[in-house]
Amino acid sequence: MKNTLLYLCWFALLPLFVQCGSAKTKKAQQLEETLDQANSAWAKNDYKNAQIYYAQAAKLSPKDVYIQKRLTSIDSILANQKLEKKSIVKKTLPVKEYDFEDSFYGGFAKVKQGDKWGYINRQKQEIAEPQYDEAAHFSHGFARVSVKDKYGFIDTNGKEIVKPIKYEQAGKFGKEGLAFVMKEDKYGYVDTTGKEVIELKYDWAGNFSEDRAKVSLGNKFGFVDAKGEEVIQLDYDAVRNFKDGVAAVWKQRKWGFVDINGKEAIPFKYDRAEDFRLKKYKNKYNQEKEEMLALVVLNGQTFFINKKGKCVVDCDEK
Repeated sequence: MKNTLLYLCWFALLPLFVQCGSAKTKKAQQLEETLDQANSAWAKNDYKNAQIYYAQAAKLSPKDVYIQKRLTSIDSILANQKLEKKSIVKKTLPVKEYDFEDSFYGGFAKVKQGDKWGYINRQKQEIAEPQYDEAAHFSHGFARVSVKDKYGFIDTNGKEIVKPIKYEQAGKFGKEGLAFVMKEDKYGYVDTTGKEVIELKYDWAGNFSEDRAKVSLGNKFGFVDAKGEEVIQLDYDAVRNFKDGVAAVWKQRKWGFVDINGKEAIPFKYDRAEDFRLKKYKNKYNQEKEEMLALVVLNGQTFFINKKGKCVVDCDEK
């Protein structure tokens, strides 16, 4: 009798299990189709539609770092396009001739007259006359410039938000609105108004990547956030930038990976490790795949792992 009741209960619940599995399959299929549309729009540089499709995919898979990274990249691209449209023209026609014109990057190009650098926009109109000894490409609306080995920054209107008169080194602005600067062998960060918002106290500092920046004191490395807090302690012998939510770090002569909070994500066992990057490959069924993978070296063998530490490409019983 007892077995009969269990048998009847199982058949009563079976449709629910089937329905649940079907719902999951349908959601996965919907996510795959949405990502196909998003990736197609991205490949065509149709960033507005790509943003719409990736946003839809994010609702279906909120914790997918790949989707979030694509949305962040699109935000940056669209912001640069907006800045380009809003750029105030300082000089009008006739168009000036220069000794050298660089390729356009972020809506602007470096130009050279004699031994001095300036900038023009896509309409060939000058936004900063050639006056700088060095000039970098625009990044998130700002470009690094230098005069007599001193560094500063200009905006897309040619205004010097940080005059090139006191800093001996400088980085580039990211989406966080911060750039590293160095004076008297100490590094810190300035914001887009030129204000020093993270104290110049580090022996070395790098550009921000995914809301984290590498810093060092006394040959030990860690990470700070945009508020200047050391969110990952300076305990490592070497570190790489955050990519796709994780960073390769080196300690006791072995490489591993940590997440944005400093928690170990992949064990410390590799002789070498590089950043996670989008890589195309064919799986064992000869199907084309694209995934965020990192190159690593272990015992003289080179292969690619995913964020779970599992070998995916060039595996030999890893």
